[in-house]
Amino acid sequence: MARPAARNDERTVDVTDRTTRDHDTRDRRDEHEARDVRDDREVTRERHVADRRPTMTDGNGTAIASMVIGLLAATYAFTVAAAPAALIFGLIAIGLGISGMSKANALGGMHKGLAVTGLVSGALALLLSLLIAAGIVAAFNQAQTDPALQQQINELEQNIQQLTNG
Repeated sequence: MARPAARNDERTVDVTDRTTRDHDTRDRRDEHEARDVRDDREVTRERHVADRRPTMTDGNGTAIASMVIGLLAATYAFTVAAAPAALIFGLIAIGLGISGMSKANALGGMHKGLAVTGLVSGALALLLSLLIAAGIVAAFNQAQTDPALQQQINELEQNIQQLTNG
């Protein structure tokens, strides 16, 4: 009779084990569901945060281009040999600066400072290159009307002809 009692004890242990396993399974399932809910909340929260982030707009490339070309024109304007390039780049920078400022106003002021920088540096380069051109023209006009300078030019031409004929 000892044996049937053992079976009852084994059955009791089996039932207890099953109950414990069932509780563990339920707990694990509840944890997974809670994690899933937490993950869903985090994903939803991330979506809301992503919605609040600034979106990529058209940008203001004309303002950036105006600044770059304007600074390049201003640099060229200080070189007498590159004054014609400064004149052209200055005109381009002024046009892009005006366009960049109007676009900046439409975009709520995005890169307006860059557009102003391009406009101002382009205008300064244009002005400086025009002054250099006027100075060169004035120097040539003076050279043609000054008799002493004209005599030196004639002597230089004769010396060059003597060297080449030689």
